[in-house]
Amino acid sequence: MAARRNKGLRARKRQKMRTDIYATARRLFIERGVGQTTVDDIADELEISPVTFFNYFRSKDAVLVEMAFEMLDCFDKTLEPPPGRRRMGLKRFVQIMGDRFVDAPGYPPHVIADVLRVSLFGSDAARLSERFRGILLRVAEQGQASGTIRTDLPPERVARVAAHLLIGELLDWLGDPRRDSDSRLREVLGRITEFARVRP
Repeated sequence: MAARRNKGLRARKRQKMRTDIYATARRLFIERGVGQTTVDDIADELEISPVTFFNYFRSKDAVLVEMAFEMLDCFDKTLEPPPGRRRMGLKRFVQIMGDRFVDAPGYPPHVIADVLRVSLFGSDAARLSERFRGILLRVAEQGQASGTIRTDLPPERVARVAAHLLIGELLDWLGDPRRDSDSRLREVLGRITEFARVRP
């Protein structure tokens, strides 16, 4: 009984340390920028050794990957309709997605650019891409079921085209993160809506 309790305590302590490292790294990335934040900075803030950081995250990029999944979780939650409401249509989802991306959980543009860099080119790019396409596939399936998305193409194809359009725009933005991405992103989201709309 005591051994099981100690295992539970150890697991909670490990989870708390991981959460603290993530939260501190995230805060420092937002305040200083990813390039200006070192693992030593994160460790110093927490009064731990850099080795302890590496026991939880293999690199700063691993923290960025977790931030990317946090953004995807935010998009995924958007798909769940409030109690008593019907499922969300594509147009509304695309609008919310644009709002959430532009205002991604309090991240300034330089942090979003680093999250995207890791998401599109890092070692976890395939996992992140699969998750993103899964979210878009759910939107396509829900939209086809409710009659708001074209049905002449399989939902997988609709999701794949939407993902390619978005990723293309994100790659352009990564080339110059200072440019106004809000209007460009909304333009791309409008093209996705037009592509996916029901044909007469």
